[in-house]
Formats: sequence, structure tokens, C-alpha cells
Amino acid sequence: MSYHPARLLRGLTILLLVGLVGTPALAQHEAEEEAAHEAAEEWLVLYDDGDTEATWDEAALIFQEQIPQQQWDAQVEQIHAGLGAPEERTLLDKRYTEELPDVPEGEYVIIQYQTQYENARTTETLTMRFDADDDAWRTAGYFVDPDEEQ
Repeated sequence: MSYHPARLLRGLTILLLVGLVGTPALAQHEAEEEAAHEAAEEWLVLYDDGDTEATWDEAALIFQEQIPQQQWDAQVEQIHAGLGAPEERTLLDKRYTEELPDVPEGEYVIIQYQTQYENARTTETLTMRFDADDDAWRTAGYFVDPDEEQ
């Protein structure tokens, strides 16, 4: 089977054009993921410092509606007591989505970290939600799971 150079070149041109057409959407999601990641990093500084009032105040409304501030304060205190201080946090993944189960429609970025605390290594997952009212990414969920093997 022989390939005609003009056909091959035309096929490559079409593939390049198709790839370029998809680039703006990917770039847009990358920008959203990065903005959400920056907001998550700022929120985690407050969390690591034990500033539960600020973390709750800076969280998304959906977060605040699910957990009263006093309950959040108690949970963070319990987590910090068991895990100790964070020593190292490494980004594992960040993923933009508009579809999550059991949450209102919106723009979300799921961010996962592997975090080494004094007493355990964990996987932390932050769900960031875009708040169009103040044009900001806010924490809508925070989950910490100790890794099985250390």
C-alpha cells in the first residue's frame, strides 16, 4: 500500500487544525484549574495555621450550609490533634468539571494532594467551586484520608 505525499500532508493539516480548534477550551480549563489551585493553596495556609474561623468564612456557601462553624472548628481540631502539623504537601491532580453528584450545578475543580503530616501520610481532596457573585474560587469540600501504607 502506497501513500501519496499530498494526501498525507492534507491529513496532517486536518489533524493539526482539529487539534488547534480544541486548544482554547483546554486552555480555558487550565486557567480555571490554576485559579482554583491558587485559591486552594491560600485556604490551606489558613487551615494549616488552625484558623478555622477564616477557613469557614472563606469557604463556599454550600460548605457553610453543610457544616456549622462550631462543628467545623471541632473537626479541624480533631484532625490536627491526630495528624500533627503538616510537613510536606504535593499536588497530585487538579481537574475541572461541571458535573458532580449531589451538588448544585456550577463550575468545580477537584484538587488532590498527598500530604505528609507529623503522624501520618494522607490524601487530601479539596473541591473548589466558582462563586460568580464575587468572581472567586471557594472551598466547597475538604476531605482527608490517611494512606494505608506509610
